[in-house]
Amino acid sequence: MFRDYLRKSSPQKYKEVMESTKRIKAIRIGPGRTSYASIVEEIPLTYEISEFMKSYYDALMKLSSRSAKVEYSITFGISQYIYFGGDNALRAILFTRSVLPFEDWTSIYFVNRDILNKQQIAILREMASKLIKIQKEGNLYKLEIED
Repeated sequence: MFRDYLRKSSPQKYKEVMESTKRIKAIRIGPGRTSYASIVEEIPLTYEISEFMKSYYDALMKLSSRSAKVEYSITFGISQYIYFGGDNALRAILFTRSVLPFEDWTSIYFVNRDILNKQQIAILREMASKLIKIQKEGNLYKLEIED
């Protein structure tokens, strides 16, 4: 969605948005490119809970030790992580959510529901305090809060 938005932006708007993304701090898990943020830490892709937990915890501590306190945690790619890792990936996510210090943060997870099964979606729903459905309607995106 973000790339689509940028492609349709004017050159001035594109420059402003890209400048603002430099202030976004990211933890990258596994392979891939993150061109819209500053990478704080790279975590190797693993479905071993203890290994994932240690790497993720170390990355979070790097973020929280910076002078600017993190208030929002936005996660992309969680659907692919679960799709390829199955039950082990879900266990790793649930374990990190219950053990790591997230209570002061607002965490936002973008999930592609098309690649997850009903049970996986149900578990993610249990974790969530709010569900927001995003749908594209023409050139606009519609946000709907689900109950």
